[in-house]
Amino acid sequence: MGISQQYQVIATGDIKPGFDSDEVKLAFAALFNTTAELAQSYLNKHSKVIKQSLDLDTAQKYQTALEKIGVDVCLQCEEAADNANSPSAFTLVPIGNENDSSEDAQTICCPKCYAEQEKSIECKSCGIFFEKYQSVQFAKQHTCS
Repeated sequence: MGISQQYQVIATGDIKPGFDSDEVKLAFAALFNTTAELAQSYLNKHSKVIKQSLDLDTAQKYQTALEKIGVDVCLQCEEAADNANSPSAFTLVPIGNENDSSEDAQTICCPKCYAEQEKSIECKSCGIFFEKYQSVQFAKQHTCS
């Protein structure tokens, strides 16, 4: 039997449309039993890992709970996050229905704007080409200290 993949739950730093930022901050603080100031650091327009080393089912439960209170989150495969020596470190994690064997039915999360969409080579929301974006991010990681 193969090793199951582990996932990270990443807060995009954005609040979902229709939610009040103060209410989201307080709900986040209550959910994780922390301070409002620490909760605010996850809602500051920068992506930040909330939880890591989770199986897909648990990661999806966190995603559902956080989106319910208005936190915009994305799941990322840890194998991709840990492999910093390769441009493929920014691979897109399927977040669609596991039971659907159709490639066309899978959705992905854009690594730049975190928009969920059908699997493609270009983000329908922000317009980036995933492969080019991954290459640029890889170059940035290895030129900035």
